Amino acid sequence: MSSINGGSRNLALTYRKPDQEDVETRVGLWRRMLSVLGIDLPKRRLPRAVEDEVRESMINCQKCEHTIDCMKWLEDPTDIASPLEFCLNREIFPRLAAAQ
Repeated sequence: MSSINGGSRNLALTYRKPDQEDVETRVGLWRRMLSVLGIDLPKRRLPRAVEDEVRESMINCQKCEHTIDCMKWLEDPTDIASPLEFCLNREIFPRLAAAQ
C-alpha cells in the first residue's frame, strides 16, 4: 500500500499486482477470443496503428472485470459475429479483423 500526502489530507491507495497465473489466463482468453472471431494476426511487422490496437486490446483484457463471463462465452459463443456487450474490445476486434 502506498500513501499520497495532499496538503492536510492523507489518501491511501491500494494496488494489487496481478499474479502470473492471472496474466497468463487473460492472455489466453485474449488469444482464444481472436481465434473465435477469426482474427489471425500476421507474424510479420504490423503497421504502428495496428500494433497500438493490439496493445490496447491486451491491456483491456488485463483490466476486465468479466473474466468468468468471457470464459463461459468462449466455451459456447452464441454470436460469433460480434463480441460480448461487456467486452472492452468489442470495438477494437473488428478493426483488427480488417487489418489482417
